[in-house]
Amino acid sequence: MVALCVGLLWMNTPVSVPEISGEVKIDGHLDEAIWDRAAQVPVTHEWFPGDNLDALVATTCLIIHDGDTLYVGFRALDPNPSAIRAHLADRDVPLNDDNVGIIIDTFNDQRRGYQFRANALGVQLDAVNDEISDSEDWSWDAIWDAAGAIFDWGYSVEMAIPFKQLRFPRDAGPMTWGLLAMRDYPRDVKHQLRSIPIDRNRNCIVCQFPTVVGFEGLEPGRNLQVIPTATTTRTEARDPETRGGFETQDEDTELGLSARWSATPNLTLQGTLNPDFAQVEADSAQLNVNERFALYFPEKRPFFLEGSDFFDTPISAVFTRSVIQPRYGLKFTGKEGANGIGVLITEDQFNQIIEPGYQGSSTRFTEEDATTSVVRWRRDIGKGSSIGALATYRESGSYHNANYGVDGVWQLAEGDRLQFQVMRSDTTDPQGSISNDSGTAAYVRYRHNSRNWIWSARAAHFDEDYRADAGFVTQVGYRFAQAGVSRVLWGGESRWFRKFWLNVSTDFTQSSDGSIHENGQDIGVEYEGPNQSYISINLAPNREHYQGADYHHFRQSLYVSMRPSGTLGWVFYLNRGETIDFTNSQSADFITLNPAIQWSLGRRTQADLEYLHQTLEVASGRLFRAQLAELHLTYHVNLRTFLRAIVQYRDVTRTPENYSIEVDRHSEDLFTQFLFSYKLNPQTLILAGYSDNYAGRDPYDLTQTDRSYYLKVGYAWLP
Repeated sequence: MVALCVGLLWMNTPVSVPEISGEVKIDGHLDEAIWDRAAQVPVTHEWFPGDNLDALVATTCLIIHDGDTLYVGFRALDPNPSAIRAHLADRDVPLNDDNVGIIIDTFNDQRRGYQFRANALGVQLDAVNDEISDSEDWSWDAIWDAAGAIFDWGYSVEMAIPFKQLRFPRDAGPMTWGLLAMRDYPRDVKHQLRSIPIDRNRNCIVCQFPTVVGFEGLEPGRNLQVIPTATTTRTEARDPETRGGFETQDEDTELGLSARWSATPNLTLQGTLNPDFAQVEADSAQLNVNERFALYFPEKRPFFLEGSDFFDTPISAVFTRSVIQPRYGLKFTGKEGANGIGVLITEDQFNQIIEPGYQGSSTRFTEEDATTSVVRWRRDIGKGSSIGALATYRESGSYHNANYGVDGVWQLAEGDRLQFQVMRSDTTDPQGSISNDSGTAAYVRYRHNSRNWIWSARAAHFDEDYRADAGFVTQVGYRFAQAGVSRVLWGGESRWFRKFWLNVSTDFTQSSDGSIHENGQDIGVEYEGPNQSYISINLAPNREHYQGADYHHFRQSLYVSMRPSGTLGWVFYLNRGETIDFTNSQSADFITLNPAIQWSLGRRTQADLEYLHQTLEVASGRLFRAQLAELHLTYHVNLRTFLRAIVQYRDVTRTPENYSIEVDRHSEDLFTQFLFSYKLNPQTLILAGYSDNYAGRDPYDLTQTDRSYYLKVGYAWLP
């Protein structure tokens, strides 16, 4: 009751953030007298597992600014400081640690917020929360400072966030911002604490923020960042069958330049010339066995990541991993009033094309320059609604693909939202399955989200000639409909469950010509309990069609995760039942096992181990057994420096006699990567790495096939 009264007072009375002068040392100690003048925002409510109950521990957020920088401090009391979970980690990683932070809505439009967090040691986490796309984009990285310190009473954190890293209205007069202060307190359960009560019957969070004032005459400055880079690479390879000596395949040192300029406080232009888009972290390994469609790999390259949420739409018409090796990139993003705009232009040295179909997709590459252009516009309407347009165009020689359409979100009520998108494509692809044709795709979804009930319905239609070559659309030529309902039961700290879901859904798919019908059902339960445990059980009977035959299958899955302490977390996934052997067009029984463990050895070292085991049995016996193991081992010297090793091992054993095509009896691959990383900030860094690949195929054993060396130096100049 106390928390509710404090929260209502804070929501109805804007907090005035004082402007100060004087030095603030970001060391995590909050010992300068200047903090005594700060505005205080108490974190009084438990949002989960309690439903707006009084917070179990006391937390105070302190806020001041000096006209150039927003300073945020936290005093987080803890009755048992030895139980504080805090580890050195890379940026945006320690979400399972004790952490504190704020989300600020600088436009006060209740749609988008900048999130800044830090754990008890000062490891930074930042993201952009977008209510329209219902996303939390952790790929966004700002240049700011944070520090944390642990004491015998708890811990404290200090943050310094330059205003020039934010976008806000172009107005020299007084501004009002929305702000939420928060704390994660993970123990037997991960307690999520907030500075206000959160209404679960509303399907937005940013729209509930109270306001802060005291920002007037803020000067964003030129907000210019110039980032020169120098990258040296060397790759050597050899024939694994002859096992001869290594020969240099590529050796090069290249200079690159990236720049970012805020033309206004809320419109940003980014450019990159001869960019180094080499990945410093390997993609998570995946098994491409008995798969009909192209595998999805998330984007990791900084230039494409920033602002990527703005280009997200229900139909995946923009997928920047389709740009492989660009010579240059240009991006313009921002918001003026109710209008948001995004433009992306790249020139690639290759053209990667996914050719989609109803029952499978293929991928091909051409060594021709490809220019990709994306234009995005979105306008806010009322509270929580918007209308938008998207156009993409890719051209490479005689090939081109244009994709254009409209989309929108309609907030029907506080817990009800309707989302739609319609796209049209025109494709000329002399070498592909479509020489010159057009296609249409459409999507609509209704969702109700309240405290105790969630229900939704969605439908989609994809013409067989629809293509989104700048995106990731792998299946076309079908119509789809799905509906589901979930009942949510809330427990509490003293009950055997914290949260419990009952889920039922059904779906129906039909080919565009109406000749193929498929349908499935899902019945499941989900549970959250002590020791941060989560259990999901799902039963899925379904009817599928492939290559002229119907299959009636039944699958069962079990997912269990637990984090009994701050140093150990584990996951176990089991999926079994019946599926289709797509290579030989027959029914098969499958089992998939996927355990994983995350183990912290002290505050500096973390090991992540994942294992995937899959078997497929057909009437004549075992078809294949596939195994995949992946280890990430990271040692942090300090907040800015770490050493990391990645090892991925893949082993597939097949029974050639049970295949209708010729296959290898046995194949294995081994990949290793070692990286030294020093990051003063996301752009000022030194990276040095080594990687190699091993391959084994009948008749030769596992043999090293190539090795690469990598060095990159980047510097963020902020004039």
